[in-house]
Amino acid sequence: MSSNNTSTDNLLLSILYVTPLINFYAAFPFLFFGTIGNLLTIIVFTRKTLRSNPCVVYLLATTIPCTLALYFAYLVKISETLGFDLARISAFCKMRLYIIDPSQFTSSWFMMLACIDRYASSSGHVRIRNFSRLTMAYRLILIITLIGCVIYTYIFHCYDSYVPNSPVICYIRTDTAFPCYIFDSIIFFTLFSTIPPVGMTIFGALTFLNIRKMHSRQIEPLPVTVNAGNRSKTRQQLDLKILRMLFAQVLMLIFSTMPLSIYKVYSTATLEIIKTEMRRAIENLLFQVVLTLSNLNNVTTFYLYLLSGPIFRKELMQLF
Repeated sequence: MSSNNTSTDNLLLSILYVTPLINFYAAFPFLFFGTIGNLLTIIVFTRKTLRSNPCVVYLLATTIPCTLALYFAYLVKISETLGFDLARISAFCKMRLYIIDPSQFTSSWFMMLACIDRYASSSGHVRIRNFSRLTMAYRLILIITLIGCVIYTYIFHCYDSYVPNSPVICYIRTDTAFPCYIFDSIIFFTLFSTIPPVGMTIFGALTFLNIRKMHSRQIEPLPVTVNAGNRSKTRQQLDLKILRMLFAQVLMLIFSTMPLSIYKVYSTATLEIIKTEMRRAIENLLFQVVLTLSNLNNVTTFYLYLLSGPIFRKELMQLF
């Protein structure tokens, strides 16, 4: 019995030792590659060739909150290495999460809007195609940003430092009259884990159907000038290349956030269960793993575009 207790204690100590190191060792490579990649993405997407495309505007808008979320996610880890943990300050804890959560919300919704834009752009109906306009893109980006800033104001009441039995120092409170944990989970499930991925999937499928219809439709072309025909063909090729980049980013978004969604479901379902110290340690370890995975989307944007977008590589090479 004593031997079993010793091995269990050793395992527990190992888990407690490894858990804080996961995000610590991820912080520096994530910040290094994320900073370089996101900066180059912003430079490329603001070039004259691409910035007039509404879908590119959405992708550019996605990059900015991804960069904010990345820095504020790992700013705490940097402060820890300097011997001062900013997460212990209640005001910083709240403000940090108020920046991270709306940033993740807006980036996922901008991605969904980009998918809707590609569907509209490929539609055979003029009224639907009118959605794919720069003015519409700017307007919707502003609206989604304002909605995100308003929705997540509950963070200032629901989050704090030193929450008992929490996996991290800065976490959601469970001792409030307002059901913070349940409300936070509902917001996460509906506005981040469900609506954007489902919307991306639906409009991605509809876009493919539109493209297939365009290729299979046998219509006698109207007489046009050679220059007009070439411009139309060039624009269609550009749209398809951007579409490939978009779908690569959508797949990464779903892959990186799905484990965190599953953990949230489990955490909410077991909220009232009294847990052993070992179980809490394992759950905290899993939380750090899925939290690290969720930040992959904020780091890999540039590298996905580089692999999937010939037009992106071409514009990047012209910078040097």
